Amino acid sequence: MKIITLVLLVAIQALAGACTSTNNGGEAPSVVPDSTTGVEIKVEPTLGSYLNNSQNESSEVLLKDVKVNNGVCDKEYFSPSYPSHTIKEGDPCLIVSGHIQNKHKENSEIAMYAEGYDEAGKQVAWTLDAAHISGQIGLHLEYGETGEFTLHLNLSENTRTVWIYANNYNVTPP
Repeated sequence: MKIITLVLLVAIQALAGACTSTNNGGEAPSVVPDSTTGVEIKVEPTLGSYLNNSQNESSEVLLKDVKVNNGVCDKEYFSPSYPSHTIKEGDPCLIVSGHIQNKHKENSEIAMYAEGYDEAGKQVAWTLDAAHISGQIGLHLEYGETGEFTLHLNLSENTRTVWIYANNYNVTPP
């Protein structure tokens, strides 16, 4: 069954790859068909908006563009999220990528993460990457600078919305 699911994922990814949308500021969120149900996955916040931080306040990090793709993990990830488990290189995952712009005048260290939710609002996917902090990536962007990000999330057939977050620091997190 796992092999059939993986083959189906790769086939649908190849067919749907051209359907992935990248939106520009003010347009509707980016969406991608789910690999098993064809249901679209919405990305929040909308393009041209500031990403919220972990305290649900503006991080002053602007979301310029975003893409969501079903893909495969480029390396092995350990997920401490309950239940803790290992995702192997080549396993299917959800890849969220795009560009952000740092609009914070004092802080240039940015930690980013994303969370996936089902229709009922229950978290079903989380960031697998681990830069300085488990479940987050780190970027260094000076004020006004634009940079590229890539987040790897566990693949859940129930993911309907992906929220992207950023925290801003004046020093690199430990």
